[in-house]
Amino acid sequence: MATNPIPTPQPPNPPPSLTKPINTTSSTASRTIPPPPPQPRPNPQTSEPPEWTESQYITSLATLETLQTRINALRSAIPSLMHLLGSPPSTPEVLFKEFIRRTEGPSRGIVALKEELEREDVRRIVERGGWGMQRKGGVREGAMGLCKPVERFEWVDRVGEEGKKGVKRKIGEVEGVNENGKVEGDEEMEGRLRGYAEKFEQVKAAEWDKETQIIKIKVQTPIGKASFTIKRKIVRDKAVYDLKGPACKEENRGLFVLYNAIGRCLESRPQTGNLDYILDMIAAYKDLREAKCDKCKELLDDFAMTPAARRSKMVKSKGKGDQTVWVALHESCLPKG
Repeated sequence: MATNPIPTPQPPNPPPSLTKPINTTSSTASRTIPPPPPQPRPNPQTSEPPEWTESQYITSLATLETLQTRINALRSAIPSLMHLLGSPPSTPEVLFKEFIRRTEGPSRGIVALKEELEREDVRRIVERGGWGMQRKGGVREGAMGLCKPVERFEWVDRVGEEGKKGVKRKIGEVEGVNENGKVEGDEEMEGRLRGYAEKFEQVKAAEWDKETQIIKIKVQTPIGKASFTIKRKIVRDKAVYDLKGPACKEENRGLFVLYNAIGRCLESRPQTGNLDYILDMIAAYKDLREAKCDKCKELLDDFAMTPAARRSKMVKSKGKGDQTVWVALHESCLPKG
């Protein structure tokens, strides 16, 4: 009987090699994705825009002056904070309040500046300025030298009452110039200080050093003479002032804390560049440690500090109209911002 041969067992199919590359290319993946369509480039303005009237030019210059005023005010924010941290108040509570006060104002100023820069009229001014620079060859070709210079200030006063809304700045309040908008010479400064010393009996000395550009003032107070220094700096043909208050040795703890507070209050003063305002404020320290706070009506605040700030305000007087008076304020009672 014939028998069928037993088939030889075959080894199972080997698994695919792990090293063999796997073809992951699919019909979808192999498609060529077309590049995005080219974005249209804005064509530079080749035609001259409509000519502005004189009124439009004046209004635009007033707008730029207002923006420059905001920027000038913001420039003192960081130095003010550095001065605060360099000579901190006596307690953390006062430091916190003063830090908040010095940051809230600049924060609102930055927001307001951003909103103004995004206005339609400002955009048109920038566009027209860019067109003018392009027509004159661009900045690299010296177009700035080809532009006709104009006055930087007092444009707000030329646009009428409607254009003055929201603008408090007058000439001298930021740059610290004289009534003609010019930096005072040595003789003019010396004459001003002589008249200042004659006007205020408590001012025992008011000297001008033309070499160092420093004004030194001594004011008689109930606790002795307090010395103040005003350093004048010329920035872009305008005068700015760095004001420092009286100094005291650290051993005299009471005066040391008070004088440090005075320094911070001088730093946070309004009208930082108005020399008349600065001089009158210094003279107002004649009642140091005796005047009560105009806000809380107390001599001492919660930290047993006497008023370290002097600020001006308008009051109504019978038969004389509004008058400017100087009042004392605690550092903790100063308005925020």
